[in-house]
Parts: sequence; C-alpha cells; structure tokens
Amino acid sequence: MFKKVVITAGARLLNAILGVAMVVIAARWMGAPEYGVTGVVLLDVTVVAMANDFFGGSSLVFFTSRMGVWRLMLPAYIWAVVVVVAALLTGLFLSWFPEIYAAVVPQGYGWQILGLSLLVSWAGIHQNLLLGNEQVAAYNRVFSLQVTVQFGALMLLLFVANLRDARAWVGAMAAGYGVSWLAGMWATRQLVRFESLAGWRGRLKEILAFGMQGQLASLVHLGNKRFSFYLIGPLLGPAALGVYNAGAQLTEGLRIIGQSIALVQFSHLSNSTDHEHNRLITLVLLKFTVLLTFAAMLILVLIPPQFFAAVLGSDFGLVRPVIIALGAGVVALAATMIFSHYFSGTGRPVYNFRASVAGLAITVLTIYPAVKYLGITGAGLTASAAYIASAVYQGVVFCRLSGSRPVEFLVGNSDLRLLRQVVAKRLARK
Repeated sequence: MFKKVVITAGARLLNAILGVAMVVIAARWMGAPEYGVTGVVLLDVTVVAMANDFFGGSSLVFFTSRMGVWRLMLPAYIWAVVVVVAALLTGLFLSWFPEIYAAVVPQGYGWQILGLSLLVSWAGIHQNLLLGNEQVAAYNRVFSLQVTVQFGALMLLLFVANLRDARAWVGAMAAGYGVSWLAGMWATRQLVRFESLAGWRGRLKEILAFGMQGQLASLVHLGNKRFSFYLIGPLLGPAALGVYNAGAQLTEGLRIIGQSIALVQFSHLSNSTDHEHNRLITLVLLKFTVLLTFAAMLILVLIPPQFFAAVLGSDFGLVRPVIIALGAGVVALAATMIFSHYFSGTGRPVYNFRASVAGLAITVLTIYPAVKYLGITGAGLTASAAYIASAVYQGVVFCRLSGSRPVEFLVGNSDLRLLRQVVAKRLARK
C-alpha cells in the first residue's frame, strides 16, 4: 500500500504542478472576468458528471471485484447518455427563467457544457474501473495523460490560436478528457470479459442504491464548495468571481495530498473484509494526511499578496484573503476525504451524505449574507465552516462505528514507529 501511495502522490504532485500552472497562466492571460466564466462552466460540468456518478463513480470501484467489468461498463455508458439528455432538458426548462439561466449557464457555452460533461463521464468510467481492479499505476498514467494534454492544449489555444477567453479553457478540457477517455478504453481492454447480462435489473438496483448514497453526498458537498459561484457573479460581478475562483483552485490544489492517499485507501478497503485492519489503516492515513495538508496550507498562507498580484496579474491582488478564509476548511477537507473513503470503501456511504447535509445547512443559512456583506472573503469563510462541520460529524460516526477513541486521532509514538518501519523497509529494499 505504501508503494501505491507514493506512486500516486508522485503522479498527483506532477499533475498538481501542471494544474497550478494552468490556473496562473489562464488567470493572467484571460483576466478575472473571463476566468470567472471558466469557473461557472467547470462547475456546471462537474454537477452533470456527478449525476452520472450515481452509477459510474464510486459504485464502479466498489462493485468491479464483485460483478465484473463488462456488467458494469455497458450500463455505465448508457447511464451517462441518459444523464446528459436530462441536463439538456433541465437547461431548456431553466431558459424560461432568464435571470436564473444567465447565472447558471454562461452565454454561448450551453452545448459545450453538455459535450464536456459526456467526455468527463466516459473518461471517469474507465478510471474507476481501473481503481476497482487495484490497477493504480494504470490509473495514474491515464490521469496524468489527461492533465498533460489539457495543459498543452491550453498553451496552444492561448498563445498560438490567440484565444484569450473561456473558450481556451473549454477547448483544453475537451482535449484532455477526450484523450483520457481513449487511453482509459485502451487500459481497460484486457479487463473486459464478455459475460451474460442476465439479472441486470437486480444489479442495477443494487448499484444505484449504493451510488445514490455516495453521490448525493458528493453533490451536496459540491454545493458547500461552489454554490457561492452562482451568487458572487450576480452580486459582485464576474471579476470578483474570477478572483474567488483562483483562490479556491489554489487552496484546493492542496487536496492532492488527501486525494493521493484516499484513492489508494478506497481501492484497498473495497477489497478488504478485515474491519480492524481497515480501522487502523484509516487512522494512520488520516493523521498524516491532515498534518501534511496543514503544513502545505501554512506555507500558502504565508505567501505575501504582492506575489499573487505579480504572478496572476493585478486583477488578483485580493486573492490572499480568500486563501486565508479557506485555510481551516481545506485542512478539514483533508480529513473528510479519508473518512469518506472509509465509509464508501466499507459499504456505508450514507454517512458521507449526512455529513454533507450538515455542511450544506451551514452554507444555506450563511452564504447570502456572507457574500453580500463580506464579499468573496465571506464566501471562503462559509465554505470553511461547512467543511469543518462535515469533518466533525464524520469523526464522531467513525468513532461510534469502528470503536475508535477520540484520543486515537492524535499522533502518537506508535504512528511514528510505523512510519519509521515503512521507510526502513523501503530503504532496505533499495
């Protein structure tokens, strides 16, 4: 497991560097208003892709070892098409309410959002099938290819095609996820064994029941993170939205730590039935994830505002208060990722949904006055409060279900000994 974490962390680090570079370059050359548009487009695509993940997300990871690839892949493709058609119908309905439609769908990007959503969903199907088979190295290669191609396409569109608006970001996403989809199909080709689809109704019901719990949690969690986007634009203008989008992406880039560890954790727990082992692994990974994220967040907070203005452009001089406001929440989010993958990996994603609802309650109650009176800093504070509420709820439930004590969340000598043993083994092998 340690090897997989290190490999995944290395791949994620490379991808995070490219991701930060894309944020910096796009923000600087597009300007705050257009960068705000990219934030709304990306949010819309994420919402549709998450609806697809009711079938094609964590359900694929959990059920791959139990049902086989073919019995999951074909229905997942069909489900993705159904979800995009539903998104199209939703957009047509919202068009009857012009003000709401304008806040949710940037002008001229409706069809692009639908096309990107389908690509993202299809690419995600193959990535999740790889994780379900514990093909972590193949998953990392496909994901890295996606980010690399997206970065290269963005450079070409910005500096060769001279597109200096959100179309450059949309085109780069299409290139990245398109290549990722094709690479994912190639990587999973040997996993496919054509099998009878008899009994598909029962399997579909079981998979959707599992996926509904997990993805409702993810959708609600996305609301905690991004609902403010639909308010900042109308209340404060697209430039303010662009600044907030940059701050959110820079801070959430630190999720690389939690994501790298949680992905391997989820893949491992989905194939394990040893409850005590799962508990101990989760505790150890939780501690180091939170500590590493806190250290990285502290470094980011200490960067002076003049640096952000120099790197991102003069429009982004106020991004540092957003980063500070989101700081505590990003650390809590690191803990949430480990808890969430524990509950999903052990077949109990309903607790992730309840945790997200706890955060959403805070968001709904505070987001409008926070944005209206505190601006984009208020949006960051609201997001942090929501993340913290979710993490606290999950921590309480984890203790109750696993028999853990709160004191076990503290780093102790046993954790340090385990870390030394793992490092010593790695050095001995070399």
